[in-house]
Amino acid sequence: MMKRYKTILATLMMIALLAVAFALTARRCYTLEKEACFNTLTNYTTELADKIHQDFSRDLEHLRFISRVLGQFGLDDFRNAKRVLSSFEEETLISRLEILYPDGRVMTNQGSFVSAGGDLSFDQLQALGEHISGRSRDLMDPERLVLREYVPVVSGGETVALLCGVVDLDRLPQLYRVQAFEGRTQSYIIDSSTGDFLMDTWHDELTNVSVMTTRPPKAGYSFEQMAYDIGHMVSGSTVFRSRTADEYFYCYYEPVGTQQWMVLLSVPQSVAFARLHSFMAAVYFLAAVMVLVLVLYFMWMLINLFKESHEKASQLMQVRYMYEVEKILFNAYLNPADIHRALWKIAQVMTAQYTFLLIRNDGLTDRYFSWGSAGGELSLEDLDAAAFQILPCLREEGRLLTYHPRSSFESSPDLIGLVDRLGLRNLAIVPVIGSNDEITGLLGAFNMKQRWNNTSLLECVTLSFAMMIHNMQTFQSIKNMGMIDGLTGLLNRNSYLAGLSTIEPSQFRSLACVYMDVNGLHELNNHLGHAAGDRMLCTLAEELKIAFGNKNTYRIGGDEFVAICKNMSKDEVFRKTKELKEAVLEQGYYASIGIEWRDRDCNINAIVKVAEARMQEDKRCYYQKDVHNRRVREMNHQLEQMILEKQDADAFLSVIASSFKGVYFVNLDTDEVRHIYIPEYFEKMLDETGQKFSQALLMYARTSVYPDFVPRFAELCSYDFLEKQLESSAVPEIIYRKMNGVWLRLQVFKFKKYHPGSRETLWVFEETEPPESIT
Repeated sequence: MMKRYKTILATLMMIALLAVAFALTARRCYTLEKEACFNTLTNYTTELADKIHQDFSRDLEHLRFISRVLGQFGLDDFRNAKRVLSSFEEETLISRLEILYPDGRVMTNQGSFVSAGGDLSFDQLQALGEHISGRSRDLMDPERLVLREYVPVVSGGETVALLCGVVDLDRLPQLYRVQAFEGRTQSYIIDSSTGDFLMDTWHDELTNVSVMTTRPPKAGYSFEQMAYDIGHMVSGSTVFRSRTADEYFYCYYEPVGTQQWMVLLSVPQSVAFARLHSFMAAVYFLAAVMVLVLVLYFMWMLINLFKESHEKASQLMQVRYMYEVEKILFNAYLNPADIHRALWKIAQVMTAQYTFLLIRNDGLTDRYFSWGSAGGELSLEDLDAAAFQILPCLREEGRLLTYHPRSSFESSPDLIGLVDRLGLRNLAIVPVIGSNDEITGLLGAFNMKQRWNNTSLLECVTLSFAMMIHNMQTFQSIKNMGMIDGLTGLLNRNSYLAGLSTIEPSQFRSLACVYMDVNGLHELNNHLGHAAGDRMLCTLAEELKIAFGNKNTYRIGGDEFVAICKNMSKDEVFRKTKELKEAVLEQGYYASIGIEWRDRDCNINAIVKVAEARMQEDKRCYYQKDVHNRRVREMNHQLEQMILEKQDADAFLSVIASSFKGVYFVNLDTDEVRHIYIPEYFEKMLDETGQKFSQALLMYARTSVYPDFVPRFAELCSYDFLEKQLESSAVPEIIYRKMNGVWLRLQVFKFKKYHPGSRETLWVFEETEPPESIT
């Protein structure tokens, strides 16, 4: 074995030495040929710049002579002007002559007049004196690009017209052909003041020098340096890659000396280095033969050396890896940080930049975990959207492994956008199957450095994750039953007693207790049933959470609620309690409340007892006052009205339920929702998102609606965008198709209470026919 290793090492050293020798030879040859290329370009560029300068200077001198003739004869007699223009014979660059009069008329060389319109301004051009214009459209043929050489026509000491020599830019490539490199050189004239090309022998149309920003420069060169040189009329060189020819072009540019023009010559690398390529082809062929022989010999030994050991190492690694992941996840339901450790372990083994676990419950994402080598976590919205799109493929194939995500997801624009946003280069995902053969999670990794032929390294640990998910869900269910009130979602009495036992008075500047008892629950249950009483308790619980949050608010009995306020000022406690009582009254209910606030002697049990006693006193006063009797009568009347309204609403809903799939009142300021008719599945989504309508609607779109319609739902959930549509008196709507094939129409209306302080809207979901374009 040692002898084989020495042979391999010697072979590697020989290959390395040969590679270095050939590389140094190629580099030296390339340097010499590049210097020769730039020397040739420099000489021809200088010659071309001189020729262009001489030609335009001669043209201007010719125009000066004609303008003096026109000034002597005068321009009042148009026949004289026509005779002068028509006698012009085309020389060098100028194709024809024109005269621009102060009134905006232009006399052509045929003696006819055309209007310059808004294209030419006599006053502006006169102020410039003798000059050559930038690239512009020909008045006679707007499809043609020209230059205009202007010389004032002076008569009696005043400029009476402007003589214009029109230069047809289509003629320039014919006049300025360069014979360097056997005539395979491209020539350009650039107006550095605008960046416009005045001549381009490579492309069919004239563009702007800015297009070169799309052509990647070769190392050591930059478009910024070229742009600086051209802008400051400095000669220089550059090398860029042409996408059309798919090769590098070597360029040299030089000021013309006329206007702010630069002349640029370029030559393809295949032409400039033709001799070098022939020589290097022979050198490379020799090198390739030698290296190939050595590499084949090396590979033969290498394959024989590692084939046996690799299989054994892979098997051992997989067993060790499975055991370590299982060990890490054993108590992960108690310590979720262990899940991140397990994902880190998977990332190590699979050489992945990111790994993630989505835990699903009832078809929705329940929890998610991710690990990334750059730190931080992935977005739940991104992961959830990806899971929803990929899930059908997983159900069909059982796994997903792709090293070309864009082509794999070309049928889903949302997934392509996600691929670009996360920078996905490759992706592997496997489902985590629960005890009932349902998908309880998705385990994935992406941007793996090593290329894998299958997803076995993910699949072999899914059983450990399935057991962990089962344990986590069971543990959470038991914990919630013991610590959370099932009706209101507040912490229950067990949580209350446990929380009190952990409060140390010395830890807080102040402590307060707000003790609340609901009045009229018994009467409400008797008149409208326990469902109405439950709604009242839930309403009071929500108002309590709004006032004091849900971290230290409890339902400790049938109609008793407690809020513990830590480090809260006395004024703030009483203010929030007042707002709570007013909010409860606005809902048509009444609650007796007792408050005790202390910033010394902060024994929590004593504080609660005082608050409870004050609540009882408030309750006693409420029932003793005559106002209570009036409120009882009012409540009875309200209850009777509510019973009638409920019966009317039930009758109405029984009629429209077959057509209307949801009717909601949504406050755009708070994202809160009230419903007239709500399907059970959407009610679960509202609970899942904390009663936030926009979040629940996006969840509904991602899980129940065809992906093509999901972006439209995202627009409506941007309430500022929605408000602009409502303010324009339009009725925003979406006609969309659900996954089950049913077509629905969603319309949003202003509600009668809609105003800047409370933007109440009505959202109606109704069955409809498919659009005509679909049918």
